[in-house]
Amino acid sequence: MEPSREIPIQIEKSKILTIIVSWNTKTLLRQCLESAQMCSKDLPLSVVVVDNGSNDGSAGMVENEFPECILVRNQENVGFARANNQVFRLFPQYPYYLLLNSDATVTAAVID
Repeated sequence: MEPSREIPIQIEKSKILTIIVSWNTKTLLRQCLESAQMCSKDLPLSVVVVDNGSNDGSAGMVENEFPECILVRNQENVGFARANNQVFRLFPQYPYYLLLNSDATVTAAVID
């Protein structure tokens, strides 16, 4: 029996929807979005931010500083899983989703 090998899969970047769920993480969310922006200069990157009822100005920051992002505002914190499921239902046309925590830093290798 041969050892298993990883087979690289080629996926069009535009077929990936990046989802970031946030709850009162304005500074971390800004850093996350900035890093995603820096790594995606040469390829289309669709990003949805789900704000789970933050009261620290996170949603306003996304609207003002990252207008290219789609913002989903929840009135309350519905949790990470439910927030992601909202996006899956809103955007079923995407075959692939990249789920990011708002404290993540995106590097080129993540998107490649």
